[in-house]
Amino acid sequence: MTNKSLQIIVVVIATALGAALFFGRTIPESTKALAVESETSDNTEGQDIDAQIDEAIALTQKEAPMKGILKLREIADQNPDNIRVYMELGAMSLQTGQNEKALKRFSHVIEIDSSFLEAHFMMAASHLAVEDTAKALESMNYVTNNAEDNSELMTQGNNFIQQLLK
Repeated sequence: MTNKSLQIIVVVIATALGAALFFGRTIPESTKALAVESETSDNTEGQDIDAQIDEAIALTQKEAPMKGILKLREIADQNPDNIRVYMELGAMSLQTGQNEKALKRFSHVIEIDSSFLEAHFMMAASHLAVEDTAKALESMNYVTNNAEDNSELMTQGNNFIQQLLK
């Protein structure tokens, strides 16, 4: 791998992580009903799932990162259709270099809602992290072809593609 390729990968992953922080806390409209249903049936602590996820993320950023990650995994196990928890886990996996786990988690989100563009964006970054440029381009092309209502995502997607094609 050349220095230029490595630089591209670093820039793209940094962009993807920024996007993960921005997009990872969103839930697409089509899956909100699933999240609400999971909150009422699987929530034994009396908190809604978003509050539990927020609490777990706070733990990962402070004194108990592993405890927070374990809490997120527990939430994911109890709520397998909750997109937000899988986006958070996927972003953390990508951030820590666990790229295969990131691919798996973003794939799971896409299985739940194939139109969730942020998952495709993060999937592209994950493919790039495992040096699968063709799949990274394929995922990002999906994003740019479908992001007409999201100018920020369209811009980031086009920048990603331009960097890969240089």
